[in-house]
Formats: sequence, C-alpha cells, structure tokens
Amino acid sequence: MFINSRNMISRIISTAIVVVTSIIALMCALSGPDQIILHWNLSGDVDSYGPKYLILTLPIISFVIFLMMIAKEKTPSDRGSLRALMRTEQYNSKHAKVIRIITPLLLLAILYVTACSAGLFRMCTMIPFAIVILVAIICIYMSHKSGHTEDGSMVR
Repeated sequence: MFINSRNMISRIISTAIVVVTSIIALMCALSGPDQIILHWNLSGDVDSYGPKYLILTLPIISFVIFLMMIAKEKTPSDRGSLRALMRTEQYNSKHAKVIRIITPLLLLAILYVTACSAGLFRMCTMIPFAIVILVAIICIYMSHKSGHTEDGSMVR
C-alpha cells in the first residue's frame, strides 16, 4: 500500500504537470502572440521565433513521455543471467522508484520550457540544466545503490 500511494502521488503530480503544460500551450495557441520563442542561447537570449501553433508539440511530448514512463515502470526487468534473475524483484522495485522520481522532474522541465516559450517567464538556462543534472545524479545514485545487497555487500 505504501508503494502504491507513492506511485499514485507521482502519477498525480505528473498528470497535473501535463495538464498545466497543455493549458499554457492552448492559451498561447488560441490567444497568444503570433510567434513563440523556439530557441534560446546559453545566456538565455532568444535565438529564434516560430509560429505559435508549434507550442502545441510540447504538451504532446510531455504526454508521450508520461505514458512511456508508466509503461517502463510496469515492464519487468529482463536481464538474462541467473544472478540477475535472482535479484529481479529488488531491481524492479528500485527501478520503479527511480521512474517515480524522474518522471515529474522531466515533465517539470518541459513545463518550464513551455511557459518560457509562451513568454510567461524569461528563460534562465540554469533551471533546465539543473533539472537534468539532478535526474542524472538520481540515476547514478540509484544504480550504485542497486548494486548492493541488503547487508551492504556488492552483488557480483
């Protein structure tokens, strides 16, 4: 039950982020300026603009990522070796935990880019980079942690 409640919290947060991303994109497409920001340079200055309907691709991308992460979370590990099969349940549990953490973070990055493209915020390039670095750190930490058994010894 505890794991399911965490799973539900992650899905609710992710769903809310996808909905907010969709609302921002629809508002911009229906009543926003004729052009949206498509690209920023590393200092956060606008490099290029494009037609406003292109902002509708961002909620589609976030929805597809959301569905792919749900599918990946439910897909059991198929690692092949006997040793790996012996710890599959432990691996799948940790794998699902990483997915639950990473999904809202990735969707939050897309929400931020959507809001900046719509002109609601000025792009601060450190925010998406910080989210990506945080996701990488979580993945590295969880993969390192999953290589240990419950008594702390390495699985070989």
